[in-house]
Amino acid sequence: MMSEFISYLQKMIYTSLIFENRYQFLLEGLGMTLLITVLAFLLGTTAAVVICYGKIRGKRALKKFLSGMTQFFIRIPCLVLLMVFSYVIFADVPMSAVVVAVIVFSLKASSSMSDLFYTAIITVNPGEGEAARSLGLSRMQTFMHVIFPQAVKAALPLYKNQFIATLQETSIVGFLAIQDLTRASSIIASRTLDPLISLFIITVSYFLIGWTASFLLSFFEKEKHFTVEEAR
Repeated sequence: MMSEFISYLQKMIYTSLIFENRYQFLLEGLGMTLLITVLAFLLGTTAAVVICYGKIRGKRALKKFLSGMTQFFIRIPCLVLLMVFSYVIFADVPMSAVVVAVIVFSLKASSSMSDLFYTAIITVNPGEGEAARSLGLSRMQTFMHVIFPQAVKAALPLYKNQFIATLQETSIVGFLAIQDLTRASSIIASRTLDPLISLFIITVSYFLIGWTASFLLSFFEKEKHFTVEEAR
């Protein structure tokens, strides 16, 4: 039984990866998955900072608009958003499917992260900011050296999870005929009629990407102590 299983694995590894250089599908899919995920996450983070600032410092009308917009993108499934942006909003615009996907996932990620950043900032004890101002720190210095570090510490665990969530959400881009990891696995499975090896590879790949991102982001969790003189 063991020898038959080993023989089966060898055959499937050959037909799934080696034959016709099918491993290239997975490599190209991995590159596309990383490209969309990283771009969407970085653009989403940038947009989330802007939205968060608007929620804190903006006028009442702007705050309501931003809150409504973020709730809309949070509650609508990614697949529906992809369909709306592809077949309605950008239907007559000569734009690649990859760009559309990045826009959709950026908006989705920024909506979640803006709420995360906003909550982390407003939960910082206001007395600490007032104490820093009384010691001679400016408003910007107070934010950067007192409020921001505590907000980062509170938000980072969920921020790391958001990267993983964005990574997982990109697995549906095959709907737009984008060859990501999931679609590459489907292509290989359709040719071998056995998805075991390709599914195992993309499962491990998604896990390793998420684990690596969490590990790298964990470096920002280190506490940094400062004095008033350093802040000045």
